[in-house]
Amino acid sequence: MSGLGSFHQLVMQADGSTKATRRYQMSEANLQKAFSDLGSDVHVHMEAGELAPWVRSVIAPFVKRVVISHPRTNAWIAKDPNKGDRIDAFKLADLLRMNRFSEVYYSPDHARRVFKQLVQHYDEMTTHQARLKCKIKARLRVQGLIIRSSQLFSEDGRKQVLDQITIAELRTSISQLYDLLDQTCTARALRLIK
Repeated sequence: MSGLGSFHQLVMQADGSTKATRRYQMSEANLQKAFSDLGSDVHVHMEAGELAPWVRSVIAPFVKRVVISHPRTNAWIAKDPNKGDRIDAFKLADLLRMNRFSEVYYSPDHARRVFKQLVQHYDEMTTHQARLKCKIKARLRVQGLIIRSSQLFSEDGRKQVLDQITIAELRTSISQLYDLLDQTCTARALRLIK
């Protein structure tokens, strides 16, 4: 499987011969359709990626086993200049048949995956806030306003700072940065409350 828009399915027999090869647009219905008619004794090998946990959860009821591996750990895929979805699908199936892969662990626990996403979101919001604060300070320094106190991020401090900027357009642009900072603080707080 590859790509965000589509996936390539190759069905390989135990002797290495190809039974079927098909391409589908990526959707839950197409995943179910692609794997429901293969029988429950099928083993699936797919590349690691952001969709891998979701795809596994969709197809798991229809197959015996889903293996996820990273293509970089498979030199046959990673170092081969001859690339393509069909070629990679064949190689993944053959590696699975020969049991020659390094499996990547994805927790089957949905709540754990959600928690991980929320932690990543919180981390990204915190990083974004720090960047916005640095940007605000830099814009103020260009105006000759060097404020070392965190007071400049409080409501009263902002007003005092913005009142010192005489050019309306610059005051508006810095005010917009403050608005973005408020939005990231709100988004981060909402994630913590849930």
